Amino acid sequence: MGISRREFLGSLAAGAATTALPSGESARANDDVYPKRYVKLLVPYPATGTAPDLHARIFAEPMSARLGQRLVVENRGGAGGTIGAAAAARAPADGYTILWAAGSLFACNPFLYKNIQYSFEDFTAIGCFSDCSFVLFARKGLGVATLAELLTKMRAEPGVVRFANGGIGSQLHLTWERLLKLAKVEGLNVPFQTGGTLTALLGDSVDVGVSVLDPGLIQYFAAGSLVPLAITSPARRPQLPNVPTFIEQGFPGFTASGGYAALVPRGTPDAIVTRLQTDFDAVTSDPAIIAKLDELVAEVPRWRRAADYNAWFVGDRELWRRTIEETGIKFG
Repeated sequence: MGISRREFLGSLAAGAATTALPSGESARANDDVYPKRYVKLLVPYPATGTAPDLHARIFAEPMSARLGQRLVVENRGGAGGTIGAAAAARAPADGYTILWAAGSLFACNPFLYKNIQYSFEDFTAIGCFSDCSFVLFARKGLGVATLAELLTKMRAEPGVVRFANGGIGSQLHLTWERLLKLAKVEGLNVPFQTGGTLTALLGDSVDVGVSVLDPGLIQYFAAGSLVPLAITSPARRPQLPNVPTFIEQGFPGFTASGGYAALVPRGTPDAIVTRLQTDFDAVTSDPAIIAKLDELVAEVPRWRRAADYNAWFVGDRELWRRTIEETGIKFG
């Protein structure tokens, strides 16, 4: 028996309704899709071409491709990163805010600042993207070629050697203070605005500095404008094969580094955390990313995965806590 036109149109409408309205299970699956929009990478430091900003942007491009949505870098500097970190801690735990944290943010700041508005426990780690060694160096005219010669000079002239301090309480400053404590010598602390220390050293206004090891510094070392004395990595860096570590020069256990990690507010759903960790692992395993970091004299750390980073962080925080306690540096 044939079907009437009315029955035919009715069947089409019913079919369309069935297709257009997913089942409850399908609707819930659609609600769980992540990410549906751009994700913010909150960098609590200025957008001035500094290492944290540069590393964040290197990370953001491949991570965006993995997520299928843009990972947008938002710089919110101030007070050693504490302003941006506090904002990230207060952000909704929905996976749409990722904090880009230097090691000092959690390992140093809680012991330097009173009434800090965040803690490591406010976040869940996604992983550690990069690690950078520090280098102690001197101006050419100081007349020292080794760490031993520098310390001999400082013992002969207490409080005379001028240290270019680009950030009181920074890991670079604390590395210098740690050396003074262990070597039992005194120096003169000369504070500078961020970025002014290198110019001062090249202009002979100060004598020594500690900095993140980067390609620009290596060029100055190669030209003989500045003299590298020691690096804070456990072993020599291939870019500076003739520069010994602090450990080699009589300071066992003297290591330090600055790295950048990605974290989300605690309470972010497990499924989103797992997704981010999986994508993060893929990015940090990419030979192209490893090569880019190598160009910056940085590397993907052994503790790049979240569980390893959490374990590594405990020891790193204790190191800086002791250093800050011994130096007595505090901010209001």
